[in-house]
Amino acid sequence: MVQPCLFIDAVAMIRNSLFVFILFLCLAIGADSCKKQELETPSTRIRGKWKLVKTATDDNNNRNIEDVEIIDVPKTLEDVITFEKDNTGVENTTANGIKSLPLNFDWSITGDSVDITYDYHETIRYYLVSVSSGSLTLQTNTQFGLAWYNYNKQ
Repeated sequence: MVQPCLFIDAVAMIRNSLFVFILFLCLAIGADSCKKQELETPSTRIRGKWKLVKTATDDNNNRNIEDVEIIDVPKTLEDVITFEKDNTGVENTTANGIKSLPLNFDWSITGDSVDITYDYHETIRYYLVSVSSGSLTLQTNTQFGLAWYNYNKQ
């Protein structure tokens, strides 16, 4: 015959063990959710793969890009630029089904500009018009005037 006192002690021990397990589980989940997350900055938002969707040039040379100057990238042209976490990247272009050689580069952000230095040591400074989780817009001065590029996140 089972003594009632031992049965009650066994139930209490199981209940206490279950309470300790649930408490430990809650603490573990809470600690995991408190892990330090990387702060959102232009440098973190620019990372990833971007496809060029619109371009523009300042045709009237007034130092502004107007809506009438913005055009969609033709379907026969695909330009994809990738910014890696280690500040390297690659730009791949396909025109009329023909792939060009990839352009490898290093990149850095200072203030509101991103500098891209291609392996051939040419550096282009782009003004970061905007960079969000889904869209990137860059602008730069060229020998022909102001150039503007809009990308969508891939």
